[in-house]
Amino acid sequence: DQAQMTAEQQKDWFVGFVEGQLSTPDRQIRISNIDGALASTASFREVTISDKEGVWLRVNNAAIDWDQGALFTGRLLVRALTADSIEYLRNAIPSGDPNLPAPEAAPLAIPDFPVAIQLDKLSVPKVTFGENVFGLGSEISVDGKFRLEGGSLDTALNIVRLDGPGGKLDVAVGYKKADNSIDVGVTLTEPPNGILANLLNIEGKPEMALAVNEPSKGWQPSCRSPRAWRSTPISADRSACWWRLPTSRSSAPRPRSRPPRWSVRPAASRFRG
Repeated sequence: DQAQMTAEQQKDWFVGFVEGQLSTPDRQIRISNIDGALASTASFREVTISDKEGVWLRVNNAAIDWDQGALFTGRLLVRALTADSIEYLRNAIPSGDPNLPAPEAAPLAIPDFPVAIQLDKLSVPKVTFGENVFGLGSEISVDGKFRLEGGSLDTALNIVRLDGPGGKLDVAVGYKKADNSIDVGVTLTEPPNGILANLLNIEGKPEMALAVNEPSKGWQPSCRSPRAWRSTPISADRSACWWRLPTSRSSAPRPRSRPPRWSVRPAASRFRG
């Protein structure tokens, strides 16, 4: 019975429960050195995720400030979820379980939990990516907030690149279940050799800018590369931005053989089911 446990016993039970629920033969979760009260404010010196080759993700000095009493009103209220740093060292090796279903595309679905979930503050001032994660060693900061209630979603995320040439990404998403409407705002600016250009493996790693703004009617995304593609036309459909790259400075632009594997969903437009 948890009610009869001491504070230290509760911590041991919590660690065992979380590690047991989230770990698999191909993925091990480890939590170390819990300080504070689990019912209000607690910190974790280190959280790691590892596979057969060792640790591939490490969270350092994480902390949570939450209101346990809010659960009695049907709300999971987290005032702050923070960490000093997160290290994404490499990509996890694929699971060797032959019974796992093959990955397949699925429509976006907002989960509807029995309690509302509210995160007032997410803050990680340093997130580092190993060079082998997507081909570019980099460092960013992440701040945001999140609210999920009755199947409706309201969230905002701000990402700033701290190393190299810099760059910034701001994302805001609002989904209302009552009328099945969604508002999305995205703003991205990156100098040459930025994270997005490397993620998409765009030739020459040019300067990037992307804006998805609320149109009065329909969907009007703006996707451009201010310098390298200044004269290059860009087309977009309702599910993705497709760039067209010139083969040389003097030749006419022509379509890529494949569009980037990255989609920008309808921005701040309203659609009904």
